[in-house]
This record gives sequence, C-alpha cells and structure tokens, in this order.
Amino acid sequence: MKTAISARVPTLDSLANVAVILAAVIVAWVWVKSATATRPVGGVDARQLYSSGEIIGTDTGLTFDAPLTAVLFVHSQCQFCTRSMPFYTRVLTERNRIGSRTRVIAVAKEPQRSLEGYLQSHSLKPDGIVALDAASPFRLQLTPTLLIVERGGRIREIWTGQLTPEQETVALEKIMDSSIRDATSRQ
Repeated sequence: MKTAISARVPTLDSLANVAVILAAVIVAWVWVKSATATRPVGGVDARQLYSSGEIIGTDTGLTFDAPLTAVLFVHSQCQFCTRSMPFYTRVLTERNRIGSRTRVIAVAKEPQRSLEGYLQSHSLKPDGIVALDAASPFRLQLTPTLLIVERGGRIREIWTGQLTPEQETVALEKIMDSSIRDATSRQ
C-alpha cells in the first residue's frame, strides 16, 4: 500500500530523465550560440596589431596603388569567412556597378592553390589573390578581417570578424563613397 508521501517522491528514473533532458537543452543552446557567433578565428585582433592611419605594405610585399583597396583577409577553413562571402561578392558587384576604382584583394596565410580554390568555390573573383607564407611580416592573424587601405598603404578602416548587416552597410558605404570622391576629383 502506497502512502501519500511515497506518491510525491520522484523516482530515480524520473530524476535521470530530467537530467538527460536538461543536459540536451544545454548542449543544444551552446551549439546554437557557437554556430551563430560572429567572432573572428585565430590569434590577436587586427585592431591590436594595426591602427587607422598606420602605413602597411612596405614590409609585406603588398602594394596599394589604387585610390582605395579593400583587403579581405580570409582562410579557407574559417567558417566566418565562408559566411562573409555573400558580402564580399556584394562589394565586388557594387564596385563594378558604379565603376569605382576601388581594388579588392584577398589575402591569406595559406598556399596559393588552396586560397584560389576556396575563392572559386564561392565564385569570388577579387582583383588580386595574395598567399602569404607563415613567416610573412603581415601581422594579421584573425580571419575574417576587412581593411580599407588608401593609396600608399595608409589604413583607413579595420573590421574584424563576420560583420553584422549594419556593419556591412557601413563598410560598403565607406568603400564606395570614398572611391566615388576619389574618382570624381581626378576627372
């Protein structure tokens, strides 16, 4: 015969079931958070290595002879780089649409063939593809990173990580507005 007290006490099986469900919910939550994060991949944030106004290129082998260059620092194994590809395509499309002289280059610290294959798999056709070796003095480590660089190598803007839609809009405006000003001032 059951008493009133024993009817209210959960069984060991019930407690185990609740624990399994809670563990599954926590794992699912962590997975969703990590899958939707926009943090960059790699070492030190670009803004700790370079700053706006700094000159780059002289020690890296990169040249900045266009009015403005958008440097897409990516890696083929970076999920956030892959998620950024539609934005990078939009940059190229908009640049071509308005006839901007902004140059777009993809830079990575990985073999040239790997980088070219990665970009081709996403139908991205930048103006230049630069594969740097690990010993390169180019200090960027985190991917993705977007640099907007003026003629001569002066950094104008730095964005690290996958950009939000709002950041994408700002970046696109800064790339295109600056290019339009430069192109029209030389005519």
